Amino acid sequence: MNDRIGIIMAGGKGTRLYPLTKVVNKHLLPVHDKPMIYYSLSTLIRLGHKTIYLISTKESISLFKKLLGNGKQYNIKLHYKVQYKPKGIAHCFFLLQKEIRNKKTTLILGDNLFISNFENLTSSIHKQGCTLICTTVREPQHYGVVTLKQNKIIKIEEKPKKPTSNLIATGLYFYDEQLTTLIKKLKPSRRGEYEITSLNKIYQKNKQCFHYNLSSADHWYDLGQISDLDDCSTFLKIYQQKRELNIGQLI
Repeated sequence: MNDRIGIIMAGGKGTRLYPLTKVVNKHLLPVHDKPMIYYSLSTLIRLGHKTIYLISTKESISLFKKLLGNGKQYNIKLHYKVQYKPKGIAHCFFLLQKEIRNKKTTLILGDNLFISNFENLTSSIHKQGCTLICTTVREPQHYGVVTLKQNKIIKIEEKPKKPTSNLIATGLYFYDEQLTTLIKKLKPSRRGEYEITSLNKIYQKNKQCFHYNLSSADHWYDLGQISDLDDCSTFLKIYQQKRELNIGQLI
């Protein structure tokens, strides 16, 4: 995937984690033995991305630069872009229009942690369209819910009150070269943000939205709440000790 541009969204206010995030960007909080941002960045590196853009707030960019530098020590090129106002996840593509035009992209949310070998992922990503990394959860109403028919995506709903499926889209997305053209169709939602689900719906309407499901042996965490941070930190401690692994290692 070294032909893809990697993007990490690490902005937001982290209100669900107050007061921890009152003065610190949530993606810099510790998750077991590493800053949260290490896990999303290491996922992109492990998948073969060589050029990566990290997007965050004006207040936090300097902290990320101090922590991660230009990426040379990780054999990548790491660039930074400021999102001055929280305008949604899909807003990152507007910020990087020049950099990603006519190129394939991979977007990962900075608070998503994956423990997976992503077996057969490369062959599962279609040349045209977008591919969502999906998994099943107990409470799908908190996420973008994906409904399948004959193993094809027929519906995507953002946080529906009555989900029709337990399958949800995680915070890892793969897009083709059409992206910068298709985002022109996006309009801000009621809360004034460019929603990633709205973008995925455009691909789905064009019958170009595909899915890759994590296996039962894989682990995924959305680190948006205190309980998630605690649970994941405990799990990582035990998992790494038993397996003699170092999850989130950058070098």
